[in-house]
Amino acid sequence: MPKFVVKWRKRREHAPTLSKAIYGVNPAEKAETTLALNAHFATMFGGKHALSVGGVLKILRTRARGTNLGGNMHAQLTLVQASTGGGDSTMVTIDGFAAALHAAIDVDPNGAAAEWLLAELVRVQDGEVGEMQSAL
Repeated sequence: MPKFVVKWRKRREHAPTLSKAIYGVNPAEKAETTLALNAHFATMFGGKHALSVGGVLKILRTRARGTNLGGNMHAQLTLVQASTGGGDSTMVTIDGFAAALHAAIDVDPNGAAAEWLLAELVRVQDGEVGEMQSAL
């Protein structure tokens, strides 16, 4: 009789990342997902084309509650700063926010931004976003 049993597990480097789960693998999936996310971000922005930095930070703090991004002010500020284009602009556009979020997820495929976006998409699917939108 063996003294111990070894369980085989997939290696972490072979496991799909949150980035792949969200954006897909091939270019067609990425393009389709980007369009859908931009539509979601438009509803997040309340139908406005751009919001102030403070407004976007408030949205992030409220909607990211319960994820690693919710308690990480440095990550939130970095994401919002990248969304403004890095200049002196105080407005964040939907396209800028989507591009900065995608770049942050590319840098860290399993990071706080990817975790928040996946949680946000789950909330959308479960219908909880309408309740959050009215609270803002």
